[in-house]
Amino acid sequence: MKKIILGFIIVIACNACSKNNGTTANTTQINIKNISGNYKGGTLTWANYAMLTGGTDPNFTFTVTYLSNDMARVTITTIAPISIKIFDLSLTYKFESTSSGDYEFTLSNTQNGITIQASLDVTLNSTYSSLSGAYFTYVSSINYNQTEYFYGVGGRY
Repeated sequence: MKKIILGFIIVIACNACSKNNGTTANTTQINIKNISGNYKGGTLTWANYAMLTGGTDPNFTFTVTYLSNDMARVTITTIAPISIKIFDLSLTYKFESTSSGDYEFTLSNTQNGITIQASLDVTLNSTYSSLSGAYFTYVSSINYNQTEYFYGVGGRY
């Protein structure tokens, strides 16, 4: 997990520090609606504590859809036995420039002692498209005891 998080931090840092280096920059303003798309390329790591199982899915993908009112929907496609595969998250942070954008969304909901927390971070870069990607994580717990979790990183395709 540390390697995945470190890799994602490096992508964000490179995105923030990158220079034009002679390439022609796209003058189209990055917009939150540009987050919509399919993401893959990383490995989904998961654990289901109720079933005492865990593992990875190297072929997982996820789709991000921008909803109105600064909301994003994440739909997970995986073989992992996770109970929730569709999440609606609210925007909590946004940075936009003419060539890049960073968007963070979160979900935190407790009902009948069951807590669901999820976060999505999408980085877009129109000059260096290889730096565009997303990181998603989810944790479910009952009375503060984790029941399942997963996280994954993917590039746009």
